[in-house]
Amino acid sequence: MSWTIVVYNHGPDAARDVYVVDKLPAGLIYQNHKTETGIFNPSTGLWTIGELETGASVSLVINTLVNLTNTAIVNVAIVNSSTPDPYKHNNKANDTAKINPAADLSLYKAVVRIEGNHVTWEIVVTNLGPDTAVNARVIDVLPKGLEFVSYYASRGGFDSTKGLWTIGDIQNGEKVTLLIETIAVDAGVIINEARVESDTYDPDLTNNYDYDEVTAEDIPDELPVSSPKSADELPATGNPLVMVLLALIALGTATFRRRK
Repeated sequence: MSWTIVVYNHGPDAARDVYVVDKLPAGLIYQNHKTETGIFNPSTGLWTIGELETGASVSLVINTLVNLTNTAIVNVAIVNSSTPDPYKHNNKANDTAKINPAADLSLYKAVVRIEGNHVTWEIVVTNLGPDTAVNARVIDVLPKGLEFVSYYASRGGFDSTKGLWTIGDIQNGEKVTLLIETIAVDAGVIINEARVESDTYDPDLTNNYDYDEVTAEDIPDELPVSSPKSADELPATGNPLVMVLLALIALGTATFRRRK
C-alpha cells in the first residue's frame, strides 16, 4: 500500500525550515519511500524538507505493508515551517484505507477406510484466520471409477451430483469434516481431488487443495488396494466416527472384491 504526501507553498513568500510529520499508524509496516527533496526518517515519521519557494511543491511516497484485516486505517500528515503561516487550516491532511477481512482456509483429504470394494474419504477444512470465512464450500467431483454411496458432514450438506459440499461460515480456528463413502468399480489408480474456497479473501491459496489416491490392480476376482497416505498424517478432528475409522485402517491393508 502506497501513501503520497504533497506539500504546496501558496506564498506569498518562501517557507523556511519546512517539515512534515507522518507517523505511520498501527497496522502499517514501513517498506521504503521515494522523494526528490529532503530526508524522511521512517522511525519518527519526520520528513525534513528545508526551504520551499513560493509556488513550489514537493512530494513523498511511502510504501507500506498491512498487518491488520477487517478494519479501517487512518494515516495523518501535518506540515509546519519556521515561516509564519496565515492559513493553518490546510496544514493537516489524512486518508483512510479500508482493509477487507481475510481468512486462510486449509484443506486436507485422505482415504480413511477400505472395506471390501468400499472406500471412505475424509476431507478436513480448517480456518486459520484471522477472520470468519463467509460462505465456505468444497468442490469434490468424484472421478471415474468411483460411485457415490453416502456421506456424513459435521456442517452443511454434500451434493454428490455436483460434487459440492456447502459448508457456510467458518469461524477463525474452527474445523469441519466431511466423510464420503464410495464404491470402487474400476481397476487402476483412482485419484480423488478436492479444493476449498469462500467469499472471504484468502491470503494463502497453496493449502486450499489436496488429494488422495487408491491403487487397485487386477487379480482374479480381487482388487488389492493401497493408499500413499499414512493414517499418522491425518489431522485430529475430534469426531468419534472418524476415530473409529482411523482404528479400522490401522488393522492393515484390506482388499477390494469386484462387484459381480
